Amino acid sequence: MCAIGSTCAAGICNFVTNGDFETGDFTGWTLFDCAPTETHVLNLAQSGWNPQQGNYFARTICAVSVAYGGPATLQQTISGLTVGQTYTMTAYYNGFGRGTPDSVTFYVNGMAIASRINQGSTNGWFLVTGSFTASATSAVFSFTFGDDPSACGVDNIVIM
Repeated sequence: MCAIGSTCAAGICNFVTNGDFETGDFTGWTLFDCAPTETHVLNLAQSGWNPQQGNYFARTICAVSVAYGGPATLQQTISGLTVGQTYTMTAYYNGFGRGTPDSVTFYVNGMAIASRINQGSTNGWFLVTGSFTASATSAVFSFTFGDDPSACGVDNIVIM
C-alpha cells in the first residue's frame, strides 16, 4: 500500500511528490531560493530547454558558491516509510554544458545520499542514484543544486 502523496504503478510506490515537476510548479516542495525567481519549473514549449522526460523540470540559476548567493534547495517530507527498510533514490541532473562549478546533492534528514559534481562542458541528463535506510516512518528529503556561471536542472526524482 502506498502512502498518501506517493504515486503507485503496479504496486510500486514513489514516495516523492511531484518529482517530475509535471504539475508545472513546485507542488509538494518547499523552495529555499538564492534570490526571488532564480529557481523555477520550466516548460519545454515555453523555454526551449529540454527536460529529461515529460514537459517540465526544475531549473536554477543560483550559484554553487555561497559567496554568490549559494545553491537553491528544494525540500519535502516523505512518509509511509518502513523502519529498517532500504530505499533507493534515482534522479536526473543536467549542468547544460555551461561550465563549472556545478553540482546537485540529495539528502535524507540532512545526510547526503548522492551527488553529481562538475558536469562541466557536457550537456545531457545524467542519472544520479543513492540509497538510505529508514529510521522512522517519515523523513525530510531535499536537494541542493547550483551552477556558476549559469543554469542547471533536476528532473524525474523517484524514491522506491
